[in-house]
Amino acid sequence: MDVLSNIILNKIILSCLISIIIAQILKVVVSSIKKKRLDFSMLLLTGNMPSGHSAVMGALVTAAYLIEGVSSLFALSCVLAVMVIYDSLTIRKAVGHHTTILNEILKALKLHHKYSVKELAGHSFIQIIVGLLLGIAVALIVNRII
Repeated sequence: MDVLSNIILNKIILSCLISIIIAQILKVVVSSIKKKRLDFSMLLLTGNMPSGHSAVMGALVTAAYLIEGVSSLFALSCVLAVMVIYDSLTIRKAVGHHTTILNEILKALKLHHKYSVKELAGHSFIQIIVGLLLGIAVALIVNRII
């Protein structure tokens, strides 16, 4: 049971987990306000405000720094964060645009029922910044409380 409690009370894991939960809940709130109706579909979808990927990375880097200082874990966290955020801002966003265009072509050809492609949403710069700030704030709070 010590291993399980060590995992559950790990500040890095908690910070990341709480960050992604809050980010996904905020996506539901933001989407529901925009659509003027409850939109729980955002709980499991990518894209939109705030970036869950960035929230987790902000929490990871901040928690690693608060616990270990400038260490190998912190350096690894920074590299991973840059990769994930870059992917979220550029590659996934481009793929999302391409799948949107592809789905429009399929609709025009009346093939969308058979061949439609799921659109993966990337993030805007502001969505990434808000996600990062959320993750940093959560890690600071978790580090102070636990």
